[in-house]
Amino acid sequence: MTLLQILLGSSIGRKAVVAASGAVLALFLALHLAGSLVTFLGAATFNAYHAGLHSLGPLLALLELALAGALVAHAVFAAWLWVDSLAARPCRYAVPAALRGRLSSGTMPFTGLLILVFLVVHLADFRFAASPSPLAAQVVAALQVPPRAAFYLLAVAALTVHVSHGFWSLFQTLGLSHPGYSALIRQASLAGALGTGGLFMLIPILILASRSFLR
Repeated sequence: MTLLQILLGSSIGRKAVVAASGAVLALFLALHLAGSLVTFLGAATFNAYHAGLHSLGPLLALLELALAGALVAHAVFAAWLWVDSLAARPCRYAVPAALRGRLSSGTMPFTGLLILVFLVVHLADFRFAASPSPLAAQVVAALQVPPRAAFYLLAVAALTVHVSHGFWSLFQTLGLSHPGYSALIRQASLAGALGTGGLFMLIPILILASRSFLR
């Protein structure tokens, strides 16, 4: 049996794809957060960081293609697993998972869908926009509009919930779970997700609250 047959033909293989692609996306998220934190150093520094990133040229394009591949694999195989779980459980629970103490796992399909919608908006705003303005000015122009900032905050909240469960699931899939440190992994996953989400949320909040942030 080939590797492709293993990945496509069993739930374990599909979970491995979701875990591996999720790890790639989590690494990108950490790098993206580090880049976003440059906004706290001022507009000039942030624009210089953005220009330096684009000076990578073809290497940046290759990295974006790899990320796009990881994202597609993650979304497709996660949706596949979700459909499989529904088919294997014809008698639905009377109480939804989100109300049975499993908020993050029970909402994964919905937070994932919201994140996908947000990605389209985010890329249209800041990656493929044909604006002549520097990126800092584009970020301020978009996030100083309260409805747009509210959507950004909602999407980051969904990302926080999604990541908190995803990181914990990664350890489960890799067989690294153990009763002795399972609780610690859960707490570390939650703390990491809250820290990441909180830092991303600070950007639109400060743009709305301050007349000097990133101007």
